[in-house]
Amino acid sequence: MFETRQISYIVNGYNDIFGRFTLENRAGEEVTMFVEDFDGFVIGGVEVSEAVMTAWLAENHGNLETIEVTEDNVLIVEGEVVTSNEEFVDAINEAVPGDTILLGAGTYTVPSGTKDLIIMGSVGTVIDLTGTNSGLNNVTFIGVTFDCGNSIYHGYIHSDNLIFIDCTFNGLFFSYAANIVFDNCTFNNLDDFCIWTYSSKNIEFTDCVFNTAGKAILIYNEDSNHDVNTISVTGCTFNATTGAKSSKIANQNCAAIEIDNLGDGVNLTTSNNKISDNFSGEWRIKVYYENGGKITINNVVYTTIALDGKTMTIDENGNVTVNE
Repeated sequence: MFETRQISYIVNGYNDIFGRFTLENRAGEEVTMFVEDFDGFVIGGVEVSEAVMTAWLAENHGNLETIEVTEDNVLIVEGEVVTSNEEFVDAINEAVPGDTILLGAGTYTVPSGTKDLIIMGSVGTVIDLTGTNSGLNNVTFIGVTFDCGNSIYHGYIHSDNLIFIDCTFNGLFFSYAANIVFDNCTFNNLDDFCIWTYSSKNIEFTDCVFNTAGKAILIYNEDSNHDVNTISVTGCTFNATTGAKSSKIANQNCAAIEIDNLGDGVNLTTSNNKISDNFSGEWRIKVYYENGGKITINNVVYTTIALDGKTMTIDENGNVTVNE
């Protein structure tokens, strides 16, 4: 089927003298195009012509001698939308690297081995992630809702270079991909953590929202080679309807970011995050293993349990005292 929909390119500006304008995709990468470049150019899986782009610029910008960026800056085209899981599998099999697949309302499963694609959702697009898939590489998801369930050890295993933009995650997401980015995503879970970073070596959260009952991010890994996992959390909002306790500490709520060093080391950076008062703080080393990996948080090395830069001591009953 065909439907008019918004795609992921934003018009930043147009130079009428040179007939050139700048597009920015949601990953923040800019590309300068000339109007004539649009013959055969594909955006969102749709081949756009020079005539289409000229008409669009005229309609949205009026007099091309005084070009201004439109209010929402979003390019609108017509695209062919996949509406069943069978069509989705066929589209993946027929795709070439860099293609965009547009998903309509419905529930889909990403096949193992999917790579080098952009998968874009719309209202009602759900990807089932209650099972385990493997071998995804260089895949970007935009505007998709993931049904994760709350079981442990499921997700996209043995994967690499995954990007999630404007996505929603319901349940517990296991982050297996070696390199993974979450941009402007929403995580919802009132029963458990929203995400275990698990075996991801490099993971970024930017402008994300976590809606929780006191547990949000768990930085945790069972590897024993003591590699360093690098995590950044920037501009995120952590909401909590109530506080929650961990199995390690009896008298203190979880922090928004819970950390242990059972396997690999941790290099965490945080900035400009908003934290609900129902969390004990922004981050907490809830358990420290002497034979575990090195923990560095905001350029400070820690060798004991700690909360937001202050070390803690713990008694035999699991009660902690923050050292002022």
